Amino acid sequence: MRRAARRLEGDYHEDEWGFDEEFAEAVYPLFEFLYEVWWRVEPAGVLNVPAHGRALLVSNHAGALFPFDASMILLSIMKEHPLPRWARFLVLDWAFVLPFMSAFMRRVGGVPASKHNAARLLEQEELV
Repeated sequence: MRRAARRLEGDYHEDEWGFDEEFAEAVYPLFEFLYEVWWRVEPAGVLNVPAHGRALLVSNHAGALFPFDASMILLSIMKEHPLPRWARFLVLDWAFVLPFMSAFMRRVGGVPASKHNAARLLEQEELV
């Protein structure tokens, strides 16, 4: 209750991109359900993801309204990697013009897709 009240008062941290780790942790169980029950993800190669520093991960995009491929890759890293870390994912601009979708995407790590934003994230040693 304290955490919810603090969030309602606006007392929480977002990075310059709008990522809110506390919010991402709160919605984690929803994505964990999709990962384990709905799609039954069986990751391969998670240990090849660097534990530190910049990296660009690329997948075949299978999302329609939400980049579920990126979120499942993120969950694979968080669940299967010995040193889990949050990954940032690039999302087409349309997702950032919808009021609810925009805030949600930013809070869970989404960044508007552009070469400039990708380069900036990599310069910040992010996993993209």
